Amino acid sequence: VDPRRNATETLTLSSGASAFAVSPDGEQTALVLRGEIVVSGRDAGRARVVADAPERDGEPAWSADGKTLFFVSRRDGNPELYAVASADPDEPRLSRARRLQTTRLTRTGEEESTPVVSPDGRKIAFLRDDRTLWTCDPDGANARQVFAGLRLGAPAWSPDGRWIALTRSDEEFNAEVVVVPADGSGKPINVSMHPRNDIAPAWSPDGGKLFFLSERNHREYDVWMAYLRRAGDLPA
Repeated sequence: VDPRRNATETLTLSSGASAFAVSPDGEQTALVLRGEIVVSGRDAGRARVVADAPERDGEPAWSADGKTLFFVSRRDGNPELYAVASADPDEPRLSRARRLQTTRLTRTGEEESTPVVSPDGRKIAFLRDDRTLWTCDPDGANARQVFAGLRLGAPAWSPDGRWIALTRSDEEFNAEVVVVPADGSGKPINVSMHPRNDIAPAWSPDGGKLFFLSERNHREYDVWMAYLRRAGDLPA
C-alpha cells in the first residue's frame, strides 16, 4: 500500500494580497495572501508565515510597539481574535524571530472582526457579528460593549483614544458615520448626517476633523470632511 502524503507546492507570490498592515515603526509589513498572514521586513527579505493554520486568517493589526500582530482566524471553527508575538528572547521582530507564540483572545459563539488598536496600545476595538462594538485589553481581558447598531463598519480611534468613529446603517439601510465615546458612556453623535451612504471614517492627526467617503453627489463616492467643534465632550 502506498503511504499517504499531503501534496505540497512551493509558490513565489508578488501580487494578490487581500489586506496589509504596516507596523508603527515602518519596519515590518503584514500581508494576507490566500488566507495566510505573512510578515516581511523593510529590507525586502523573504516573507514568513506567522499565523500558520489550515483555516483562513486575516484582518491583521499591529500593536503600538510593533511587537504583536492581532488578527482574526477561523482555526477553532468560529471567527475569533488572536495575537501572535515573538517567543525568541533575542529577536522581537516577527519577520526574524526563530519562535512565535500564538494566543487566542476571544471565545464566543459570535463572529469577531476588524480589530483596531488604540493609539496608546492599551485597548483593541473590534466588532461582534457586525452589530456590536467592543473593546478589550491586548490580552483579551476586560472585554466591554461600547455600542450597538445595525450593520456596523470598521472602527477608527481618535488620536487621543477617547472616541471611536464607525459606520452604522439607519432604518433605510443607508450607512452613516457616527462618533461614540470609547468608554461606552453617552450617546452616538451622527457626524455625516445625510440620507445616502457615508463610510470609512478617518481622523485628522489633531482630532479636530473627521474624513469619510460619501456618495451624496450623483451616487459616486468622494472624500468629505467634517469639522468637529466643541459640543459637549466632542474634541475641539
